[in-house]
Amino acid sequence: VPVVGDYFSEEEGMPKLDTALGGTSDIISSSASSTATATTVTFTRKLTTGDEFDHDISATEPNDMIYAWGVSDETGLSYHGDNHNHVNIDFSKSDGIPDTSFGEEESGQLSRELVQKSF
Repeated sequence: VPVVGDYFSEEEGMPKLDTALGGTSDIISSSASSTATATTVTFTRKLTTGDEFDHDISATEPNDMIYAWGVSDETGLSYHGDNHNHVNIDFSKSDGIPDTSFGEEESGQLSRELVQKSF
């Protein structure tokens, strides 16, 4: 079962819920579904939450997004191993691809697949 939550970590290791650190849970809505070949996760949050454990999301500049996937345990999270990635997404562009990118995985394909925005 996909897990969506408002977590924070300053280092490698298991992230903690923002609320456990004195912050707020800023996910407004979320949904997730899985098939044999794909997992789709959708969530909504404000671009700027005011929570010290959240990074602002820019509507006009590229954003570095980090995500991971793995098998959930009874607490909802477990170590993902090598199943993680980052993408640079520009929400001001219709395809999400920034003018500049970094890394091999930043060819734009992941950005194109991840961006479905609504303002």
